[in-house]
Amino acid sequence: MTDNKIFIDYQNDTGREPFDLEAKAYEVLNKALDLSGCPYPCRVSLLITDGPGIREYNKNTRGIDEETDVLSYPALEYEKPSDFSGISEGDPLLFDLDADPARLILGDILINMDRISEQAKTLGHSPEYEFCYMTAHSALHLLGWDHADDEEEKSMTEETLRIVS
Repeated sequence: MTDNKIFIDYQNDTGREPFDLEAKAYEVLNKALDLSGCPYPCRVSLLITDGPGIREYNKNTRGIDEETDVLSYPALEYEKPSDFSGISEGDPLLFDLDADPARLILGDILINMDRISEQAKTLGHSPEYEFCYMTAHSALHLLGWDHADDEEEKSMTEETLRIVS
């Protein structure tokens, strides 16, 4: 599946597809890019995994031997969230130049479907909504957003809700 704004390298290691995960990811990521004002076609790698799978990635990449709901690995650094002014179009370190059109490489998202199901039950909404929320949250990390303090967390939560609404 492709779209003019995003291309997703999609992989599902769980063997489970409770709904069309890839289609939902395209929908959410496209909206995140539209709302961010991203001027480029983009590329994201998305891995759907389970608890033990994400724990292994977390341990190997961050040195944290714990399960989590989602991991985001941004490929870019921004002066401020969604600020694309420092990006030089055609830079081979930032763009997949083999694609037509060339795509800005945003990074990687890993989603733990075990945790998505648990959190959806706990929070009283559907796994589909929780998946979309966590995809939007992770997309914002790839676009330079963070939640290191209360003000940033409030802004990021508001932006995440804007994407999933």
